[in-house]
Amino acid sequence: QYYQNMLLDFNDINQNRKDAKERLAQKPYPKRLKTLLQTLAPKGVEFKTLEEVFEIRNGYTPSKNNPEFWKNGTIPWFRMEDLRENGRILKDSIQRITPKALKGKKLFPKNSIIISTTATIGEHALLKPPKQKSQISLVFGMNALVPLGT
Repeated sequence: QYYQNMLLDFNDINQNRKDAKERLAQKPYPKRLKTLLQTLAPKGVEFKTLEEVFEIRNGYTPSKNNPEFWKNGTIPWFRMEDLRENGRILKDSIQRITPKALKGKKLFPKNSIIISTTATIGEHALLKPPKQKSQISLVFGMNALVPLGT
């Protein structure tokens, strides 16, 4: 019966997941969080999903085999190396791409938040390029949270 439930039907696993979700839904806020919310927002708070606040976009990597995409590039192209070298507020990138490298891809406006989705999952930074560089591009394996309305 155990093997039937666990390996074939997944009954026990699915029931455990359902039970955990129900317990989590009934769990009140931790006391410190409740106190913090009451202090900072005495009239209450409205919870929203990321999709309600941001447009989520994927980055990509232009072909490294095509020099037209890289030589004399002017568009900042951010990678994990930029985070490691420059911290969590990025004003410039180590590498740049040319407009030809975009191939119809959308650029990301400044004040976007980038998040790594491969290798070092969860690493993140805020993009704050100078005013003349108001749009940037991202490496594949990163997503950007773009504030709605930008």
